[in-house]
Amino acid sequence: MAYVYREIESNAARDLPISLGSDDTLTVWFNGQKVLAQNVARACAPDQAQLVLKLKPGQNRLLMKICQVEGEWSFYFASKLTLPPAVTWQFKDVSAKAGLGPEGIGSTVKGDTLTVCDVNGDGRPDFLYGAGSGLLVLNTLAGFVESKDSGISYRPGKVGPVFGDFDNDGHPDLFVPQNGMCKLFHNDGKGHFTDVTAQAGDLAKPVGMATSAAWGDFYNSGHLDLVVGCLRGPNRFFKNKGDGTFQDATEEIGLNQRIFNTQAVCLVDINGDGMLDMVFNNEGQDSVVLLGNPAVAAKRTPVTLQVAGSGGVIGSRVRVVGKDGKPVGTRDISGGDGRGGQQPLSAHFALMPGTYRVEVRYSSGIVRAKDITVADSPLRSILDDQTPKME
Repeated sequence: MAYVYREIESNAARDLPISLGSDDTLTVWFNGQKVLAQNVARACAPDQAQLVLKLKPGQNRLLMKICQVEGEWSFYFASKLTLPPAVTWQFKDVSAKAGLGPEGIGSTVKGDTLTVCDVNGDGRPDFLYGAGSGLLVLNTLAGFVESKDSGISYRPGKVGPVFGDFDNDGHPDLFVPQNGMCKLFHNDGKGHFTDVTAQAGDLAKPVGMATSAAWGDFYNSGHLDLVVGCLRGPNRFFKNKGDGTFQDATEEIGLNQRIFNTQAVCLVDINGDGMLDMVFNNEGQDSVVLLGNPAVAAKRTPVTLQVAGSGGVIGSRVRVVGKDGKPVGTRDISGGDGRGGQQPLSAHFALMPGTYRVEVRYSSGIVRAKDITVADSPLRSILDDQTPKME
């Protein structure tokens, strides 16, 4: 005799019609109950027995016993369940129509990064192409248009620019890693940028061979700090002092103790303690996770807003508004951060206890909002298709 055992996973209760055959006798148990017993001498063929298995949600157990009288060992099993046709995505190339493509914007230069962000606040995600001296492309109703006077200028190639509102004015600014002197650009809200590196404190000093970066409120102070990934030297951490300047706090947090050769940086609260943790994607060595220390946090409450839904998460913007109607903070979900890295699809804020309104404007233009109440403990919430839509 021979036994055949299978486990069948089901996400819901359903009927599963099956067809069986055997050489010779066949006994079948399903979820511990005998459902078929045939004491026969025959050659195996399809459809010698047909059953309907009553699947339960989760794991189901099927056991078949075949007793052979003479000839070859064999059995037959087939599912008769008719599945609906698979849902597939169909994409159509509209690059040329939108102003891109082989003859469009950026076709004469070679680049290696794309960073998505709505730089002028019109509700449509724009992008920065890492080619030339930095090519900013605006998303308009008529299609994509190159910004000729963006004010952005840097040396592209193996570096990943990152957008972040470092001065809390509601407009995404830009940090660009560079080999030597990195660059910080301030956004006037209309997509025009000014190089403010010289006025940015320790950011005006040489950093090393910087490749990548990520913005995040590491101290829960209400201001975005900056982590910079470097090759051939330690990664760097710059603390936002809240006055437009940054302090090099690399040694303060112990980041100077090892060289990681980092190519991408991600800041995310991995263990749910309200502190941002660091994830480094490194060249020539394993990736590294460094957990944030709650002991260094300010007295604000950490708030993490996960962004989901069908409205277009990449290119979306999350905004927190106080009871007085004034914006408290803005975060952009820009997608690829730090030369091939991927930022989490969530927005991290540090807020004083109170009631706030949180809004997400998806890249499709849909806006959803709800009220939250912040107390003393870390708060996690979600903005998705169940969040009320704003007209």
